[in-house]
Amino acid sequence: TVAPAATTAAAAAVAPAAPAADEDESLSGAQLLSKARQAIAGGAASKAANYAKKAIAKGAGGSAYYVLGAAYQTMGSNGAAKAAYKNCAKAGAAEAAECASLADGL
Repeated sequence: TVAPAATTAAAAAVAPAAPAADEDESLSGAQLLSKARQAIAGGAASKAANYAKKAIAKGAGGSAYYVLGAAYQTMGSNGAAKAAYKNCAKAGAAEAAECASLADGL
């Protein structure tokens, strides 16, 4: 009877992770972009990159590429940052001119 109890405890320990993933899926691109901006402002570049990628997938546009570029640059991935900034510039985001300049500088 020990094995079923251990299995139940393990399943209970894993269960809380699922709602977080579902929560992100239910968010709009704009909401994910907002979370990405908050994460980059708080110094959580990896988290910002993840939110920005999810925002891009949901059509958040060039501004999400801007945050993604900043996150990659913060993490030292300059090639990926340059690509993200170029996508931002091409998308005609509000930050397009800044993105073009940042891409040229990398």
